[in-house]
Amino acid sequence: MVRHYRKALRRLIAAATAAGTLVSLSACQSPSSRPSPTASPTTDSGPILVASSLKQWGALAQTIGGSDVSVTSVFDGASSQARNFEPSTHDVDALRKATVVVSNGAGYDPWAAANLSKGAQSVSAAEAVGALDGDNPYLWFSKDARGSVASELTEVFSKLRPAKKRQFTARLGAWRADEAALATRMKKAAAKRTGSTYASDGTVGYYLMSDMGFKDLTPRGYAQATLAGGSSGSADLEDFQHLLQHHQVTLFVTSADAAAGTDPAATDGAGSEQGDTHTDAADQSHSGDDASKTLLTAASQGGVPVFRLSAAMPPRFTDLTAWMSDIVSGIGTTLPTDKAAGDQGNDGRQGDPSPSPTEATPHSTATSRTP
Repeated sequence: MVRHYRKALRRLIAAATAAGTLVSLSACQSPSSRPSPTASPTTDSGPILVASSLKQWGALAQTIGGSDVSVTSVFDGASSQARNFEPSTHDVDALRKATVVVSNGAGYDPWAAANLSKGAQSVSAAEAVGALDGDNPYLWFSKDARGSVASELTEVFSKLRPAKKRQFTARLGAWRADEAALATRMKKAAAKRTGSTYASDGTVGYYLMSDMGFKDLTPRGYAQATLAGGSSGSADLEDFQHLLQHHQVTLFVTSADAAAGTDPAATDGAGSEQGDTHTDAADQSHSGDDASKTLLTAASQGGVPVFRLSAAMPPRFTDLTAWMSDIVSGIGTTLPTDKAAGDQGNDGRQGDPSPSPTEATPHSTATSRTP
């Protein structure tokens, strides 16, 4: 459960407990254990006005709602952190006029709940899975959170437009089929290596990697420092370097450019909408802070493949599951198979060196494991 996850995080900081105590959202409460949405049936025939705090959840609302909803996503995550985002007058107006407001929660987008109008229906990813402020907020990477939000949206939309219930339910079924295909792809990607493991300099990919079956081997000391929201000590960084230099982990996941605080739009390649997500370890052009640069160098020295993960949904994607699928494909491409693993060079290069279309300069919003 997310509550267990939160307690595990606090124990890591306070009592130096093992990083393995972190748990995924797979044990979170199911939609059936939560109170049913209280949307009131209406005979209105026009599209339901939906405002989403984030593009990720807005895309899911559009998938479930189809032509029966009109979705406005306030924040696309392209240039600043959601927590520090200040909605404009236009944004506030969109939130307050919406019949349904979809938010992330877990302290990520408090401005959305603050502008919820009286009578509007709220669908929160955090509430759907029991996450609280202080928990890892990157819930759109969790299959449990996506499933819970999709189910709640279907229920709310169906109560607001009873005559359209069959259509909403059909779209939910089609979406679930896509998610099932994604789950299969996850298994195949992870199966390329026996006992797939990873280490990360951030918290963005935790849920996704857990869903894929990867074991988190991020050194305990480094994890504790990032959980506390601070910088790692030299000894902790040395432990992480040793892990990478001696190829004791299958994959290094980085979202380091968040620490640099740069606007991804300003760092994209010339004329490129997106750039590398999974790339070779020697590429440090978007590495973020000094610690991340050091770790990327260590990964290069140890021949550990690097996957750059962004928290932001790239502009060209309009479907949340399609984006997840593209990321998973990228991870699969980045990972060497068991047979090829022993043939790696020390430069850590894997697969096709050409840029992947998954995403560009990563726009991760995390600088530590503390949300």
